[in-house]
Amino acid sequence: MFVVALSRRLLVKTIDAAVVGIGRIAIDAHCKALNELEEFEFAAVCDVTPSRLEIARDLYPKAAQYTDYEDLLRDAPVDLVVLATPSSDHERQVIQAAQAGKHIVVEKPMCLTAEGATRMIDAARANGVCLTVFHNRRIDADYRLVKQTIEDGLIGAPVVIESRTHEYGYIPFAKDYVNWRLDKSAGGGLVYDWGPHIVDQMLLLAGAMPTSVYGILLSKVYYQETDDYFKIVLRFPDGLVGQLESTLFARIKLPRWYVLGTEGAIWSEWQSARIRTTVAGFDSEIIPDMSKGGGAGFHENTKSYYRSLHAALVNGTEPSVRPEEIRNVIRVIEAAIESSESGQVVRLS
Repeated sequence: MFVVALSRRLLVKTIDAAVVGIGRIAIDAHCKALNELEEFEFAAVCDVTPSRLEIARDLYPKAAQYTDYEDLLRDAPVDLVVLATPSSDHERQVIQAAQAGKHIVVEKPMCLTAEGATRMIDAARANGVCLTVFHNRRIDADYRLVKQTIEDGLIGAPVVIESRTHEYGYIPFAKDYVNWRLDKSAGGGLVYDWGPHIVDQMLLLAGAMPTSVYGILLSKVYYQETDDYFKIVLRFPDGLVGQLESTLFARIKLPRWYVLGTEGAIWSEWQSARIRTTVAGFDSEIIPDMSKGGGAGFHENTKSYYRSLHAALVNGTEPSVRPEEIRNVIRVIEAAIESSESGQVVRLS
């Protein structure tokens, strides 16, 4: 239900929320943000693992606890369900939540197939609830800088956009906390982990779906069943080339972004950047100060995401991350997997 609370002398419609799946992303992102924001009442948690519920009880003693998802949907008086569960469970759990009349935030990846995404979208529409995906990386400073630089015309028309996440020594963390990343049936692997974020950003920058996808997925160092390296090459209708890459064994890292345009270029890391362009006829380099106005961290970005969602729910408008957009992300990932398995370019109509 929606209740009215007076906080900081503002009249706020508070939305009761439950978080399902109390793993690292739930604790570090969803639970923390929902507990701090006055727009939400963090009302319940659900997990099948007792030790995780104990962690939640220590951190959030006021949140009701459930071990059965169906019990939560039936009994918990919440308006919003946040699913931070293994990717292979998303489709089923979203449809169940929609049928129970709950609004839904689902962690990335939205699901494992575009057909599954369509079934989720249809269920949300049929039951008149909001479905959105936690693509908080749309708010990242590095992505927003690249996007604004292109939109301002500082580098002319983009010709090649390279986007990558290079990490090293990640596997001990993965083994200890997020075993689903090692499990193919659960939707593990990098292409379903970092892939959704950087594919989504690329599609937004291009403003279109690619006409072709070429993918390479490898299991070389840390993962055996799932990929610990991927490269995806996208060709877009206007000739733009997108190159996406992610790995867990990069002892020497390439930049997060490298963009070549007809009149300039962008080199960017997470919190630093260089832009080469022409100013008054002179070849010039711009060094943005990303610590001012654009350098919000992960937690602040998460809260920004939920504030935007609250506004959409209260006003009856579409969320900032529309599920139809993320279905396109899943289509590209599916095509990359198909390409890697066949060794052939996959054409998208």
